[in-house]
Amino acid sequence: MIPAFGGWRLWPLNSEIAVLRADPQAVRRQLDPRGRGVVAEYPDLDTAIAANAPYPFGRRDTEFLVAAPDGATVTLSSAAPRAGLLHLFRADAARMGWESVAAQWTPRQPGQLAAAGFDHFRPSAADLAGPGPGPRATDQLTVQVADTGRRWVFDRIPPGAGHPDRDYEVPETYRARRAADRLPLTLIRRYLLAAGIPVDDPGYLRGRVITLTQPRRMTGQVEWSDMAGLRAAAGYPADGMPTDLTADPATGPRESIGG
Repeated sequence: MIPAFGGWRLWPLNSEIAVLRADPQAVRRQLDPRGRGVVAEYPDLDTAIAANAPYPFGRRDTEFLVAAPDGATVTLSSAAPRAGLLHLFRADAARMGWESVAAQWTPRQPGQLAAAGFDHFRPSAADLAGPGPGPRATDQLTVQVADTGRRWVFDRIPPGAGHPDRDYEVPETYRARRAADRLPLTLIRRYLLAAGIPVDDPGYLRGRVITLTQPRRMTGQVEWSDMAGLRAAAGYPADGMPTDLTADPATGPRESIGG
């Protein structure tokens, strides 16, 4: 696990995260430009989670925007491990214009396909200048593995023309026989560190929190109020995190919580 994102204590809320080099209020305005969501502020993440519980999957989502000590905002979502944060910030990073780092580790769940990913966007002068004619070549790296339901696929989207590859990549890992093994959690952790995230700092999520709660249009009765409830709702074992994306979460290998 990654201590900077709460380690075992916040698993699997931290199965999807995004770090943006901007303050929480600015991020909140970008996520809710029309100001229709319910916004609140709290002294810490534990208080914010307790105050907004329960969290009904598909009917209402709460984003937790945590002020990190380095001035960044760490974003987590009550919809994890089905929030799609990596895809959201992959699509919107250039529009926002801030450096962003997103990561995902969502092992197989009952009724849900597994995936892992890493995305790192660095704004260039063209991005900061705003939209221009035609597509722009952005300085953004995305690496993903995903189960499509028929087969596992590996995808690497390199930085656009004129931008160098990231020197921290380990391309030999991308040649693993199984596509599901080409982006292991250890590699995601290494990439986060290289992108400037202090992965071993347990105090990284101890800042003040802004919550943004918005209704969703899906229906369902599944909800959670604490991490044990979220693990149960997601179909993950109560005592550990699956370490093999392809395995049955109930019987496959795992790292023990607290171990």
